[in-house]
Amino acid sequence: MKQSKNKLIFLIILLFFFAKLIFFNKNVWWDSAVYIGMGKYIYSFGRVGLWEASRPVVWPLILGLLWKLNLDVVFYPKMIELLFSAGCIYFTYLIGREVFNDKIALLSAFFVAFSPTFFNYTTIALTEIPSLFFGLAAVYYFIRRNFLFAGVLSGISFMTRFLQFGIFLILFLFLLSEYNRKNLINLFYLILGFVLTILPYLLFNYFSYNNLFYPFFLQTFLTKYTGWMYHQPFWFYFLGLFKENILFVFAIIGLFLIINAGKYKKKVIFFIFSLFFIFFILIKHKEMRFIITFLPYLSLITAYGIYSFLDKIKNRNVRNTIFIIAISVFLIQSFFQFEAAEIIDYSFFYEHLDKENPENIWITNPVYIVDSNKKAELIYYPSFDSTRIKELRGDITNANSILMNTCDIPCPPWDNICSNEKPIFIEELKKKFKLIAYKKMWDCEEIILER
Repeated sequence: MKQSKNKLIFLIILLFFFAKLIFFNKNVWWDSAVYIGMGKYIYSFGRVGLWEASRPVVWPLILGLLWKLNLDVVFYPKMIELLFSAGCIYFTYLIGREVFNDKIALLSAFFVAFSPTFFNYTTIALTEIPSLFFGLAAVYYFIRRNFLFAGVLSGISFMTRFLQFGIFLILFLFLLSEYNRKNLINLFYLILGFVLTILPYLLFNYFSYNNLFYPFFLQTFLTKYTGWMYHQPFWFYFLGLFKENILFVFAIIGLFLIINAGKYKKKVIFFIFSLFFIFFILIKHKEMRFIITFLPYLSLITAYGIYSFLDKIKNRNVRNTIFIIAISVFLIQSFFQFEAAEIIDYSFFYEHLDKENPENIWITNPVYIVDSNKKAELIYYPSFDSTRIKELRGDITNANSILMNTCDIPCPPWDNICSNEKPIFIEELKKKFKLIAYKKMWDCEEIILER
């Protein structure tokens, strides 16, 4: 029976792959384009692509390698992420099997695979899923008491997405809380694996910026002063998770049982979920894609709650009927939220880069150069405000070509100077450069300028 259950996880993954072929997202997202551009920048030693110092480097290193191998930088990153997604589903199962049992492990993996947010954000090529993969792997090997490998994997997860530092923090605190000679050795191996993994990056920061922690400080700044359009009330995720999977209400039972159980492995799952969930509730910037960070842990807790509830029902037929109805509700709920996104047309900018060979390009969107071997200056980075406009004015002689969509660079609502100066600045650019192409859609102006 156990062997057949082991095979079921591969059936879940196979169904997930099949469904993704139907709902395949072909678009290139803003952040995805940044990571592709950073990858090109790394492997070309700064001659191609773009650079954002606030971003971690593991995902750009992977995507840049695809570019170096002359593979399609739009298609193959999506396929690589699809493999990482399968890995997340599988590690959710492995963790569930170690902490709970096969039934809970399979149901948890099923929830992850077909939760609308996880499903829809696979093949977007963002960092949520690859960082989750390494984080889950770290938790799995921690539970298996391979602390050096857990440290290495948590370091890679952190270097894929800085927020995943929470994984290392919880694992560190768990070993620290049970302080004894044996755990002191285990703690040493965990820290050693983590530090050895991130040390090259810290040294890179020191030699590049004269500051070991510059990207982290910059990321903190960006978190504070950008993304205001995504500010949401504290209850955003409570409502969002209910829409995501109505069965998540059983997580309340699972959480209660874990708190009272006192089991070491279950507490690891509980505290990782709690840390991320509380963090996302407290910050103003809220998006449903952020739940991917804690989705496997929530799914494990939910599955535990469901089976604990069903175990109280003595009649086997009633128990099976309730289970089938619950799974059917989840699948129906998920199916109507699966998305096959319409392709966004960037040909206005792509065609210009195909025909021309401009140097010193300024862009308002990293997607504009994703399919070319150009290097670009980012008009919007680190944030588009009155200070940035002043910097761009002082550096305008270095620009030869400008690819701009005026809706890509909104001013912060608290910066009235920016709101006043932005249209003036755009008109200045039009006067100082030759207008190559222009298109207006709604309130957005798409502009191509050359010196």
